[in-house]
Amino acid sequence: MRKINISSSAKHKHLNYFIDKGPSDYKILIYYSFITYHKRNDYISTIPEVVDFIVKFGKESFIFLIDYLDENFKSLLLNTPNEILEIEAQFYKKFNNYTTINNSNKVYINKVLKLIFNYEKFVETKNKCWNPLLLSQCLDLSVCPYCNSQYTFTQYYHQGDKKFQIRPDLDHFFTQNAHPMLAISLYNLVPSCSICNSKLKHSKDSQLLKGIHPFIDDADKIFYFQRKISEENNKNIDFYKIVMGLNEQFDLELVPTNEEYTTKVKGFEDMYQLSERYKPYNFIINKSIKKTLLYTHNYLQSLNQAYTFKDFSKNIVRNLDEVDSIILSKVQNDIIKYEILPKMNSNKDH
Repeated sequence: MRKINISSSAKHKHLNYFIDKGPSDYKILIYYSFITYHKRNDYISTIPEVVDFIVKFGKESFIFLIDYLDENFKSLLLNTPNEILEIEAQFYKKFNNYTTINNSNKVYINKVLKLIFNYEKFVETKNKCWNPLLLSQCLDLSVCPYCNSQYTFTQYYHQGDKKFQIRPDLDHFFTQNAHPMLAISLYNLVPSCSICNSKLKHSKDSQLLKGIHPFIDDADKIFYFQRKISEENNKNIDFYKIVMGLNEQFDLELVPTNEEYTTKVKGFEDMYQLSERYKPYNFIINKSIKKTLLYTHNYLQSLNQAYTFKDFSKNIVRNLDEVDSIILSKVQNDIIKYEILPKMNSNKDH
């Protein structure tokens, strides 16, 4: 659940496809070819959605739309989430100079934008230049960045009559319905598991201030998992067994690392329900904790005698530093780092 870095190679391929190679893959006007075609043809169109748009708003409005998208097309493809939101907001603000936008007539605008920024065609493409499978391979993410509980491997196999493709979902952080202009923006296509994308988020729109964006936020710096024992169990619980992973009677909660992140963490938890979803994993979490701590307190003490506490703790956490490749690694890492190690060090000097 660390910030995902997008390589310059991925950006180059993404831009090259939608500006140049992508439009040639289809028999319809799409992506940047839609813009260039209408500029070359004096903004005249026979496309039904465009004709309806011009009848509704006038030709000057269509000229503005095409020219604005021409000016900002590259930025819409490659810029950061904050920047593409600003480009989108400026579009609607300037469009209001031609006519007042409301929920009723915005439909005409969105229909044209969906023709240009057609994500479904990108999903269907069979080219070997750039597609969702190649994008997922390029990002090379094997665990869902939202939940850290599902693998998201990308695989392609083709030998004789046998072939298959497996890739993660590409979550539109800003949904296509609410933000059709951002449907193919690279920073708006987040590899994720189908549970997070299709089952939980579905058509809900994410917000940067009330959520965690894997391309710009480092979840490890924003929140950590903490075990919580319910009040009714407090009297009869052996806390040592809980801490050392010998008892499963605990819940998990997401704790902001800083007060300023409270709203982001709450929005993230409301969207993906990690505390509730992790309940069936308690025994797996305990098993990994026991394995990490090598089972016995005596063995831990012998390690402490061989190493300084600082070296000991650093080595344990380093071994758990696999958040991007092993499921449940963040919760395991957080329990060791924020709960167990501080208790072990309570009577030691750093």
